[in-house]
Amino acid sequence: MEPLHPPDHVRPGGIVAFLCILAGLGSPGEVNLGRLAGDALCYPVMVGFAEELLFRGYVQSRLNEVLTREYGSLIGFRFTWHQGTLITAIFYFGLPHLLTDINPFTGDFEVGAGTVLIALSACFLRMIFGVMREKTGKWSSRQ
Repeated sequence: MEPLHPPDHVRPGGIVAFLCILAGLGSPGEVNLGRLAGDALCYPVMVGFAEELLFRGYVQSRLNEVLTREYGSLIGFRFTWHQGTLITAIFYFGLPHLLTDINPFTGDFEVGAGTVLIALSACFLRMIFGVMREKTGKWSSRQ
């Protein structure tokens, strides 16, 4: 019997999603499926919408107005995009996700590999979404 292979376009995104889920779950004995399901419904709707509205809809637009440096391609695709998109992705999406493990009130300053993976994927995805926002002129895919 021949093994099943997903389509090529599913593999990279599926691998990143799978690694992020594994990094966030911890050990199998600690998984609370109710909380996991609630978080899976709440975060994309509430947090994701607010982040996109503020950072992509306002901050990225204002940064692109003041910062004039342009780039010619992203991951092999040729088109013009601006420095404000790069700054928004790194400093407003990637860095805050990296800092989620740091708590100065408890003295916890250890950043785990899972957090680094999540921060890098957040930064990369936000860069892609930012470039899409520049190309379409819309801050959301639902507009």
